[in-house]
Amino acid sequence: MNYKDSKRGYIFSENLAKRSDELKKDMETYSLVIWPLIIRKEDCVLADGYCRYAALKAMNIGRIYAYVGTL
Repeated sequence: MNYKDSKRGYIFSENLAKRSDELKKDMETYSLVIWPLIIRKEDCVLADGYCRYAALKAMNIGRIYAYVGTL
């Protein structure tokens, strides 16, 4: 979550916040359906879906679909 690319001026956490805000607006405006999150079975770590997770968390959504498996 603390990834930064100084050469490009890319900061993951800032980019994530911007994208999740846009996704949240789209979900609220257009009733957008999103893909499930991907969770690693061994330790329940989020493997894919950071933007979706952040948007759903901001919307106070308590239950979501997720694929759980080994990677």
